[in-house]
Amino acid sequence: MTTTLPVMTTSNTWHRDRGLARWAFASTSRSAHASEGLIAHVVAVASCVAPFADIASVSWSTGAKGEDSLVRTFESVPSEAAIIEGAGALDDITGATLELDLRCISSDGALRRVEDGASLEIERTSDGTVVTTFVLNVDLFVPLTWGTVRQNGELASTNAPRLNAFLERLSAASGGVLSYFDTDEYTGQLTEIGVAGAV
Repeated sequence: MTTTLPVMTTSNTWHRDRGLARWAFASTSRSAHASEGLIAHVVAVASCVAPFADIASVSWSTGAKGEDSLVRTFESVPSEAAIIEGAGALDDITGATLELDLRCISSDGALRRVEDGASLEIERTSDGTVVTTFVLNVDLFVPLTWGTVRQNGELASTNAPRLNAFLERLSAASGGVLSYFDTDEYTGQLTEIGVAGAV
């Protein structure tokens, strides 16, 4: 839990499953030292998360120890220092994953928390490119979902603009260009910039 916001319970109008949609942004490393550059990149990306979401945990990967070489979870909204604490002591950082609790507007107009609603996966490739992938785990942002009741226009109308604004900030913060997006389950609704038609 990262905030005191009440949890938005899963509704029959939207669906939850890991990796429902993905957007990947590719950029070059921000430092001649690979690990330092990746840490700087994580800081930049983390700075654009609010007010769309809160960072629930960060997991660092290294060449020597693989995934989860260093994991930190947060009970409140973390500071920049908390996010990167201990990362500077790691050698050969290859990536990091930020698990996100989304801030969404419920049908009653209240701001609520959707736990494990998305993640940011940051990876340094062999050629030095840093790829930041936003992975969405819920489809409450689109008007036609895979929920039991597929019509989700009310939630989509208030939350879709929040997703689109976040993706715009993420593109700028990552210093990258969109290199890949996978939204096949929502063709015509999700595009390279988020939810089609949302303003």
